[in-house]
Amino acid sequence: MSVPMTEVVSKIGLRKSVRLSRLELKQNFVNTQPFHDTNDQSDDRCIIICGSPRSGTTLFREHIARHPNIACGPELNCLTDMVNPKRLAMDYQLPVEDVRRLLHESTSIVRFVEKFCRDYCEKQGKTRWAEKTPANVRQLPRLIHQFPKGRFVHVIRDGRDAVCSLRNHPKVSIRKGKPVNRNVNNPISRCATIWADRVGRGLQVRGHPQVVEVKYENLVTDAENELRRLCEFLEEDFDPAMLEGSGGARAGQSGFMNNEMAAAKVHTKSFGRWRRDLTISERKDVARLGGAFLKILGYAEDDSWIDEPVESR
Repeated sequence: MSVPMTEVVSKIGLRKSVRLSRLELKQNFVNTQPFHDTNDQSDDRCIIICGSPRSGTTLFREHIARHPNIACGPELNCLTDMVNPKRLAMDYQLPVEDVRRLLHESTSIVRFVEKFCRDYCEKQGKTRWAEKTPANVRQLPRLIHQFPKGRFVHVIRDGRDAVCSLRNHPKVSIRKGKPVNRNVNNPISRCATIWADRVGRGLQVRGHPQVVEVKYENLVTDAENELRRLCEFLEEDFDPAMLEGSGGARAGQSGFMNNEMAAAKVHTKSFGRWRRDLTISERKDVARLGGAFLKILGYAEDDSWIDEPVESR
């Protein structure tokens, strides 16, 4: 059942309501255009990484990009959105004219991404490309059809911690080709809605032979065993280099501007941050919007966590 616009405006304000409406219209436009909604298929054994924002997709990308066979650059943001040649040129340090030319020559998003990533892979001296954009999770059934030989990695994180991180994300955006600091303070209810929506979309293809789930918490606490499991799924040999620190895996600083610590040593400090960061009222919002998924994913047995004492910072 749709929510009346008057109710939406009263809750989040006119400006944000207009922005959300524009985003929804753009998303509907993209998903119904023949360029994206195409039956074209790629034969590439690609790796497509997705999940809710702030759930560990960048951490996984840092690991996978160190594999000697796999190249994974900054987020393309175009498999489920319009292609932005300026942004891609900046992130991948390419002439924007080259990106525009490739876009003009491509008959579909499949052909564009295929050629763009193949070129990047060749420059990196590797044989297999991967693409990490969290929003890929929004169109998994279509992408699975378009990349039938691909492998899809759905990265999942405890939603209670993910919403805490989403509250003030993103911190930087691009304006006229330059990074601009942002002061963001999203309502927890909005963050929980995003997390629940993205996780729910990912779970729709749970059990598909092309899809694997990886929990952020496992990737942090038991990286080697988790990466060995994932390499088996990807049909690649595990390489110890995947566990090492950052070493040239990046293809452009702007691709990581909202996650400057992506290549740093991982730690467990962010585990359970909801116990400090969420008020009882905010916890109720998270439980109302995403509580069922917390239970399905094994992060909570029941709703008793809502009333646990709020820990001091």
